Amino acid sequence: MSFGSALRGFFGFIWRILEGIRKVLHLALLLLIFGFVLAALHTSIPIVPRSAALIIAPQGELVEQIAGDPVRRAFGEASGGPAPETLLRDVTDAIAAAKSDSRIKLIVLDVDELAPSGLSKLQEISAALRDFRASGKRVIAAGDSFSQTQYYLAAQAGEVYLDPMGEVSLSGFGYYRMYFKDAIEKLSVDLNVFRAGTFKAIQINFRAATWRRANAKRLRCGSSRCGMRTRTM
Repeated sequence: MSFGSALRGFFGFIWRILEGIRKVLHLALLLLIFGFVLAALHTSIPIVPRSAALIIAPQGELVEQIAGDPVRRAFGEASGGPAPETLLRDVTDAIAAAKSDSRIKLIVLDVDELAPSGLSKLQEISAALRDFRASGKRVIAAGDSFSQTQYYLAAQAGEVYLDPMGEVSLSGFGYYRMYFKDAIEKLSVDLNVFRAGTFKAIQINFRAATWRRANAKRLRCGSSRCGMRTRTM
């Protein structure tokens, strides 16, 4: 055997070793990625004992539809990051299921991570909690402190526990409107309004400089169909 043939054989042997290592590393990387994806998408089913409490701990804002890319959310949840949003239907469905589940004796509300959310969503969860309590089961709320959003849900519980060093921040719910009468007069804008009925909320912003009793009455009525017919030009 010549020296050249021996050299080619030696380098061929080294190349086959390196090629084998590359394939093994490639396979290991694919298995690692596959395992990570499975872990991100896997949902474990908890074992519920005969007597248990359902912990409701919404994180972030309550929404009707989760925003963002599903794959990115899955990787974020798998890495242990908190979900920035909580699906409203998940909460109400869980409360409804707990009501009819004999193993669930009470609900514990943990609202420390709940962010400011829409009033309609809070009302829907509150109705579900009241329905749960009507079945004879208990609701307990606990927190380090309560914002107005958090306390709105906590107030639906029969028992509320607050850290001795915590606080409850309530500012009340408000309704704000802008009125443009003074600006329209200063700008000499000609405004023609044809109206009928008591409730004139559609164009009251342009005809009034401040709040009027009819506005409050319309809000108490709860509907814009309380006798209002307007046409604004």
